[in-house]
Amino acid sequence: MHRLGIAPTQFPSGYDGARFVVVPAAQQAVFYVCSGADGTLDAQGRGKGVLARLSGYGFNGAYPASCPAIAGAAVLATQVRSCRFIYDPNQGATQQSGFVSMQLELARDGEVVSLLLGTHVVNVP
Repeated sequence: MHRLGIAPTQFPSGYDGARFVVVPAAQQAVFYVCSGADGTLDAQGRGKGVLARLSGYGFNGAYPASCPAIAGAAVLATQVRSCRFIYDPNQGATQQSGFVSMQLELARDGEVVSLLLGTHVVNVP
């Protein structure tokens, strides 16, 4: 068995087009939780949900049975009407490449916008 050591690296701002993100040891695992987004609007025509980012859960192969509470989490989006996170481990013809996608619907004053982002995930060690 060989141990691979990686020195910390600060990636420049605007690195959004990258294929991976190195998570700092202080953050450890990261969870994205969509809370309260039930597909409906409140009386003012706004989405009722919040998209939050939680960190510091350690690196653990097992994931929680239910979504963690979002108290103290970084809020990434408000007025979320609905959200969908999908991971397909066998996208396309080979099993070497999965696909993860995120779809958010944001609503304000009765108007709704749908945002969709997807990326391939290399499933090979």
